[in-house]
Amino acid sequence: MADVTGLEGLGAQLHALITGGRSQATETGRQALGAIERAAGSGRRAAAMVGVSPSTWRRWKAGGGRSAHSTELLKVAARIIRVPAGREARIRNGDGGVTVPITYKNDPTRQRDVGAGSLGLTPGTLGRVLDVYFSGGNNHDMGKAFTDGITDPFYQDWFQETEESDYGFFFGAIKVG
Repeated sequence: MADVTGLEGLGAQLHALITGGRSQATETGRQALGAIERAAGSGRRAAAMVGVSPSTWRRWKAGGGRSAHSTELLKVAARIIRVPAGREARIRNGDGGVTVPITYKNDPTRQRDVGAGSLGLTPGTLGRVLDVYFSGGNNHDMGKAFTDGITDPFYQDWFQETEESDYGFFFGAIKVG
């Protein structure tokens, strides 16, 4: 993800932090169905967790189609079960210890780790990012939730620059703790 800038790039790194690097592709496929059913303990409970009828769940398991709304329900349930409680707590409570590795887009030799203090990160920022993730938000939405918590004007501007700009950052793997 080092070649993506702006909110999309920041969101991609936040997604990797939250999921432990798992692909987004597994959120709505057959792997997600199996994981949700294992976590729920049965197909009936899995259907209830996702918010669909047991017959709909069985149809999905048999390879039947899903509406866009049903796919979103499945994605939200898959996201909830794929993040262990310990990781969620560490991230949700980690605002003060977050570090974002950046490389300046206009000068690739210039690299640094930017911490929460430099960003002026407001308490609860990572919790809001998790909430966006769990509600089915995309990388851009997660990046926006993070930048909304930045109070330092320099970083507010630079974290939100667009792909077309010569300014901004490439983002490395975000760390908490």
